[in-house]
Amino acid sequence: NKLQFKSIVHIQEVTIQYNKMQFKSIVHIQEVNIQFNKMQFKSIVHIQEVNIQYNKMQFKSIVHVQEVNIQYNKMQFKSIVHVQEVNIQFNKMQFKSIVHIQEVNIQYNKMQFKSIVHIQEVNIQFNKLQFKSIVHIQEVNIQFNKMQFKSIDHIQEVNIQYNKMQFKSIVHIQKVNIQYNKMQFKSIVHVQEVNIQFNKMQFKSIVHIQEVNIQYNKMQFKSIVHIQEVNIQFNKMQFKSMVHVQEVNIQYNKMQFKSIS
Repeated sequence: NKLQFKSIVHIQEVTIQYNKMQFKSIVHIQEVNIQFNKMQFKSIVHIQEVNIQYNKMQFKSIVHVQEVNIQYNKMQFKSIVHVQEVNIQFNKMQFKSIVHIQEVNIQYNKMQFKSIVHIQEVNIQFNKLQFKSIVHIQEVNIQFNKMQFKSIDHIQEVNIQYNKMQFKSIVHIQKVNIQYNKMQFKSIVHVQEVNIQFNKMQFKSIVHIQEVNIQYNKMQFKSIVHIQEVNIQFNKMQFKSMVHVQEVNIQYNKMQFKSIS
């Protein structure tokens, strides 16, 4: 009666409830189970949508999709040097303030960029769904399962309203599905875009990790001799003060010691 389905209620239970539930318009049991588990309305789009968006979207205030797309694609961030410029600077290694590789490694690994939230923190926030404007999924699940809707009366009414989808504040499932598939949420950046942006780490003041990796691996710092050169020199043992190993081996094997007959 409380529809506290943690995942799927066993067929027996569903049958009992289904027989008891004389709803005028019932979506098939399968749909009801899925929808029931997924429907955390009022301020939340279905859990599925919310999970995807929650995990990927930590925008405190999201600009509408259109605007965000334009801005994101054009990189019209006032506080960011355009990617082109950043690439040029990165490739030319015009880091006035970077000290040796050691420091760069520490900074790079720790992402100690003043204007960026550390990746660690971001991961924690992402995983914990610490969105200020959203009720945590955990809380929502509890509330949803318990049907603790402030504006809805008894479970009977909720069942009727739920099955009829007569929620004033909810777009019908059909519309929601269409919108969700098309990602037509005005206040949400499309997941696709978010993935691209998130993966590219297009944070306001960070140069792309890709660039950093390339540079870091190539170690093109003015104050460091390239590893390649060092390897070559070391392998060839071109030390001015050393006799080449080859010569030593030859001499030793032939026992060309002046003092031995």
